[in-house]
Amino acid sequence: MSQAAVNVEVSKEKYLSLKELELSDYKIASKFGITPAKLSSYKKGWGLEGFSLKKGKKQEALPKNQEPDSSFQELKSKLSQIMDENESLKQEVETLRSKKVELLDQISSLRSDKESNTQKVANVKQQLAEEYEEEMAKVEGELQKYKELYKTLAAAFATHLVHEPQ
Repeated sequence: MSQAAVNVEVSKEKYLSLKELELSDYKIASKFGITPAKLSSYKKGWGLEGFSLKKGKKQEALPKNQEPDSSFQELKSKLSQIMDENESLKQEVETLRSKKVELLDQISSLRSDKESNTQKVANVKQQLAEEYEEEMAKVEGELQKYKELYKTLAAAFATHLVHEPQ
């Protein structure tokens, strides 16, 4: 809003003359140096709530004691329903955002657990490989002992067969 417009006096007559120039309420409010909401409250006080000009014809607002027609009531009802649905959808979006944050936290936790478990598996594999190598060394040592014992027994048996009288 321009500072120069703030000095313009707000009146019903000036509003109507500007409206006849087919200016929007937004532009008129700007010329008066007020907000559109403030202009709306002035219009209500002047009995011009809902006032508009269309195609050069003046459409007066309904008198305060006259009820709007049924199509207006239907539109008002639909608007109310849409606003209620909008509020419900906003709440659902907020709930979904909260669930998204929870799920992202769970994913992060699961990734951390996966990394930890992957490291544990690697450690267990390493330990099993070391134990396997130790056991294989023991088995090979035992096998070597049995080979030596076999050789000794075979040599003793051969000697016994050779020296035994027939």
